[in-house]
Amino acid sequence: MRKILLLATFLVITASGLFAQGVTTAAISGRAVDQAGAGIPGANIIATHGPSGTTYGTVTQTDGRFAIHNMRVGGPYSVKISFVGYKEVSYNDIYLSLGETSNIAAVLKEEATELETLIVSSGRGDVFNSERTGAMTNINNQQIQQLPTLSRSFTDYVRLTPQASVNTFGGTNFGGRSDGYNNITVDGALFNNAFGLSGTVGGQANAQPISLDAVDQITTAIAPYDVTQGSFTGAGINVVTRSGTNDVTGSVYYFTRSQNLVGDKVSGVDSKYSDFSSNNMGFRVGGPIIKDKLFFFANVERERQDSPGTTFSASRGGSTGTTISQVDGGALDALSTFLVEKYDYNPGPYEGYKLQQNSDKGTLKLDWNISTNHKFAIKYNYLNSYRDVPPSNSGSIVTRQPTNTGLPFLGAYYRINNNLNSVIAELNSTFGSKYANKFQIGYTAFRDFRETPTSSKVFPLVDIGNGAGSFSTAFGYEPFSAFNILNSNVFQISDNFDMYKGKHTLTFGTYNEFYQFENGFDPFFYGGYQFNSLADFYASAGY
Repeated sequence: MRKILLLATFLVITASGLFAQGVTTAAISGRAVDQAGAGIPGANIIATHGPSGTTYGTVTQTDGRFAIHNMRVGGPYSVKISFVGYKEVSYNDIYLSLGETSNIAAVLKEEATELETLIVSSGRGDVFNSERTGAMTNINNQQIQQLPTLSRSFTDYVRLTPQASVNTFGGTNFGGRSDGYNNITVDGALFNNAFGLSGTVGGQANAQPISLDAVDQITTAIAPYDVTQGSFTGAGINVVTRSGTNDVTGSVYYFTRSQNLVGDKVSGVDSKYSDFSSNNMGFRVGGPIIKDKLFFFANVERERQDSPGTTFSASRGGSTGTTISQVDGGALDALSTFLVEKYDYNPGPYEGYKLQQNSDKGTLKLDWNISTNHKFAIKYNYLNSYRDVPPSNSGSIVTRQPTNTGLPFLGAYYRINNNLNSVIAELNSTFGSKYANKFQIGYTAFRDFRETPTSSKVFPLVDIGNGAGSFSTAFGYEPFSAFNILNSNVFQISDNFDMYKGKHTLTFGTYNEFYQFENGFDPFFYGGYQFNSLADFYASAGY
């Protein structure tokens, strides 16, 4: 028996250091007292989420205190407090914020007491109250709808946190800490780049991991003193998605941008902006499958962007200008023809080409009100994204980037793919007035890999200069992209058991993450060649 007790103690202590799950719910707490200020034990508390009919119930403890945890965010909620011999007290239009607790102080009047006017008051401490666990910024759905965003990314709203700053790579640091030390969850599922190559899922492809139209609320926590939040030294960013209600609701949307919407004249001087396009379209729909019982929500979004691969053009007939490269266009045309005829390899264009940045994403969510005491939800997220990226300059003769002295072919570029499939289930339960439990289990598959954007034919990387270092071009397979894959599988499981003891809540539980990685990286696997001039290359090719 002693060994079992020791083992149980060890597990509790060890588990407390492993808590790190994301915030997915809200809570209501308070105290019901009589006119003399004495707590009323056994009073019934019923909270009803108006849009879905979801109900939560509990009774007050011996001192009149009560707490309902693991509630759906948003509202409006109505709360009714009743006890035999007392007039029922009702509170309406209560909205719950993610990760926060709404406090209600209820005074119940005896039935025999005649009152001309019944005044019902409730206190909410959204900024300062005993339930808060540190600095937190909360963005609700109404604010998401009203605040502007160009990228349609939840990170735009995260940056409203005073401690936030944008780093040189476009990520978000908090308190000077790199974005790699943030912890991002969506409905509790991990949305970090587990291998540390980017601050978030889809970051290398510049893709948003989830549609903004699917987001309900966002919180950003800085150094919370809450055992259930962790795995970060920057910020804990928690996102919850919308849920279905008893009303069928939805939207269809389309956003577009191009150079035609950009100013091109400054102080009367024309300044042409390079052609680009950005098109974002999608839809969302949510509603009941069984009224008050089972709900669905779905969102699908497609984004297509293209931008100039280079603003430089090759020199032809002695043409000059700030956007004219020293590289001779006739020489590059001849080189392209030679590669096609000699090796059946098309290196792609060297000017006037577009770089693609595309993504498809989807969210599916089911909410099941099993009973007043048990609520179940399961969520699925999907992301398929890629971006065309210029080749690395590492080891090049001059440069592999488009400049006034060099024009690489598009075939030297690479395409980075960031894909995701994630599913997570959550069961929230209450047991009487003193106990509650939250159980989560989830699996996320990250698939990141590189490929060539132009041709399925593999050709060695070739760098060509002119002997004086003022001319360069490149074509062939990007040197650091061969077999460049990263498959990450993340399994997570957690359980929190809450006990309510008067003014205190005791939490016991465990949180665990299991990682499996498969990483491939083989620089210059397909070979690399450098020539001081085109003549040297042709001579080597026997031309």
